[in-house]
Amino acid sequence: MIPLLLAAIVFSGQNLCLSLRMKGGDFRTRKRTMNPHRRRSIKKTIFGVNIYLNTYMNYEKYLFFFLFIGFSCTAQQFTDLQEQGKKGNVKKMVIENYLNVPATYNKDSAMLYEMDIFYYNKAGNIDSTITLTGSGKKEDLKKLQQSTLNTLKGQKQEIIYNYHTKQIDTVQYVKLSDSSYQKIIHNKINGQTTTTTYYLDADYLAYKMSALLTDSAGHTLLTQGSERYNKDSRGLYKNATFSFSDMDNGAKKKGAMVYSEFDKHENPGKVILTNLDKPNKIEMRIFEYQYY
Repeated sequence: MIPLLLAAIVFSGQNLCLSLRMKGGDFRTRKRTMNPHRRRSIKKTIFGVNIYLNTYMNYEKYLFFFLFIGFSCTAQQFTDLQEQGKKGNVKKMVIENYLNVPATYNKDSAMLYEMDIFYYNKAGNIDSTITLTGSGKKEDLKKLQQSTLNTLKGQKQEIIYNYHTKQIDTVQYVKLSDSSYQKIIHNKINGQTTTTTYYLDADYLAYKMSALLTDSAGHTLLTQGSERYNKDSRGLYKNATFSFSDMDNGAKKKGAMVYSEFDKHENPGKVILTNLDKPNKIEMRIFEYQYY
């Protein structure tokens, strides 16, 4: 849920996009020339997946959504699958993320830029994730990061390995209430800290998220946020707002999600994400599921 997972996010599963999902774990900006479609990694969680906040960087910086793929931080009454809005006893979920999507929504004419793989245990919680990135065919994608999760004394722990930097990070989970929690990641190299706060609705779906990047002295470098609203008959969010402190003075943008190709468990196989402020900027998520 790194690149403007958004997020994406993650969010993922239910998907807002994005993908503000903090992938990688922190808002880490690489100090080297990047091609137009490379993103600036924010240690995302998600955003984002996995999990880090991924922020897209292209010339227009139009990566707009947050894909919420959160993780419940303690042994509560809800599971990771519930938080992602997924149904059935999912064993594995693969998300292909596309940019430059044509009006036909044909993935062969779009640009595959990221693939997220989630592995779940039988209890419905995530055991591990893998994120691959690139800008071409599926077989050309390269591993960006891998996360391993476990629970010790009721507290979730996450270890993230970045294949590019060879860096290992530990994610700290902090429960704020029965419907909110934080993920905190400290970058050992540059001293930056990314704090992502997730808010859950009555069905334990992540509907709101805010991310804060600070330097080693605690000064704010970047803030990002998203909120989903307006559920459809299946309980999936259809609309969202999102904002970036370094884009348009933090003005809120609006987006819409359209779900299709549902399987027998009522999980969507395709999600179209449209930036309503720039309707020609369309993203697409293709989902594949394996069940126990």
